[in-house]
This record gives sequence, structure tokens and C-alpha cells, in this order.
Amino acid sequence: MNNEARGLIRELADNLTRSHTKGSHDVCDVLLKVDRQLRDQATLDVALIRRLTNYIAYAVFADKIRLSATQRLLLSQLMALGRRADGQQLMGSNYGDKSQFGE
Repeated sequence: MNNEARGLIRELADNLTRSHTKGSHDVCDVLLKVDRQLRDQATLDVALIRRLTNYIAYAVFADKIRLSATQRLLLSQLMALGRRADGQQLMGSNYGDKSQFGE
């Protein structure tokens, strides 16, 4: 599942970069940070995926980013992976803070 998540993340980042979607620079930055974090893990960090998808959903809403149908599909597939996270781990998260993903 880790490889599946990384593939979706890279594909979404590439798609956003190629489409020059307005306001998507921070989202691409976070996608690449999460991909680097997952690269070093043997198993999928579901809570990290959940934080990622919450951040993207917040950014899309707050920054009025318009996603293509392909981008929406990739995001929904990531969200499906993230649904396995324990809700208790997410309490108190600030969805719009990209610093939660490290440097």
C-alpha cells in the first residue's frame, strides 16, 4: 500500500505541476515532502496520508484551487487510503498548516 500511496502522490504532484494550476505550488511542495517521508518507511503511515488529504482539501477550499477531473480522482483515491487512520490521532490538527509535514 505504501507504493500505491507514493504512486498516487507523485502522479498528483506531476499533474498539478504540468497543468500550472493556480495556487497549487504549496500543495505540490507538501506532496513532495510526504513522498520523501514515505520513501523511508516500510509500511504506509495512514495518519500521514490522512493529514495530507485534509491539508489538500483545506487548501483547495481556502485558496479556491480548481482541480481537474483527473486531479479530483487522484485526491479521492488518496482519501480512501487515509480513511483507515484512527480519528483520535487527528485531534487538534491544523489542516491548513503545511509545516506539519516537516521541511
